[in-house]
Amino acid sequence: MTINNTKIILGLTFLIYLIFGTAFTLRSITYPMVSDDLHLIRNFSTEQIINSFHGNWEPDGFETPGLRPLTMIFNQVRYSLFGENVVLHHLLLTVLLTTYFVLFGWINHRFGIPWKYTLA
Repeated sequence: MTINNTKIILGLTFLIYLIFGTAFTLRSITYPMVSDDLHLIRNFSTEQIINSFHGNWEPDGFETPGLRPLTMIFNQVRYSLFGENVVLHHLLLTVLLTTYFVLFGWINHRFGIPWKYTLA
């Protein structure tokens, strides 16, 4: 299969998955943030971000301790881009999940699995 055909298949698959993903989440897309979203999707200080690289990733002490600084940075970037706009956060996560599914299918196809099995 040529590169152009692969791009077309991946693009169409992305659009189809995105449409279905958005349709499935449309009913709850305006639901408010709950639980850990309330304290993890916010503006972190530079000190808190630096500390997440050698200590607990979550400065409030509510979450399970661990070394996950990229999670904190990801949440900081999300907050910087969208603030507390729940709809935009939900749409971003739908786009990211769609991208994951399409990339996973593309990688499987590169290993020789036919498109009909990788994208179904």
